[in-house]
Amino acid sequence: MTPIAAEPTVEHLHEWRKQAKYLRYQLEVLRPIWPERMEELAKEADRMGDLLGDDHDLAVLRQMLTEDPERFGDEGDREVLSALIERRRAELEQEAMLLGQRFFQDSPRDFARRLKGYWKAWRAQAEPKQTGEPRLTGA
Repeated sequence: MTPIAAEPTVEHLHEWRKQAKYLRYQLEVLRPIWPERMEELAKEADRMGDLLGDDHDLAVLRQMLTEDPERFGDEGDREVLSALIERRRAELEQEAMLLGQRFFQDSPRDFARRLKGYWKAWRAQAEPKQTGEPRLTGA
């Protein structure tokens, strides 16, 4: 279980969102090593970031509702809005956690090793075939 799953505070979820965005951009840089796989992973990281971004927006709305209740109608309206916010946040968090499990099933070290393996395979494929003739190198 990740620390975020153990204690999904607004702050932890927001930090997770930022890390998901960083991961997305890193995966896009690695796209040439295996375009289909890197694009799939980048899209999943992006989706996770979007879900967590929506969750954070709702957390901010919930905070506004608590701090300035008069802006949101009568008590009955506020109770309904509060319940809707909490229900939607639970849905968003659950979907993000399920998606995140795909990334968290491996330790960060194992995930990096897997990417390193992709990199090595790509480099080996990209290198010119050995023909027995010496290669010229630039000085």
